[in-house]
Amino acid sequence: MSEFFYTLDLGEEHGKALQKVAAFWGHDDVEEFASELLCDAIRQAEVWLNSEIYRMYEDEISILRKIYKERNERIRNALNDEL
Repeated sequence: MSEFFYTLDLGEEHGKALQKVAAFWGHDDVEEFASELLCDAIRQAEVWLNSEIYRMYEDEISILRKIYKERNERIRNALNDEL
């Protein structure tokens, strides 16, 4: 079994809601549908998290981009001078 296998108790309220939504969308396997929903929610949360991290460090990232761009231009110019 995978180390990432989880069993969740959704409780009556969320369990019934999951069954209702799964039935509406024509999913016979409610557990598989729940897994798809959870995976999608995790992907969305990860995208949000990455955007927040980027936003927090945007200034530092911009400075690093400028430094690397200048360095790469110097290297490119040095290589062109050798040719």
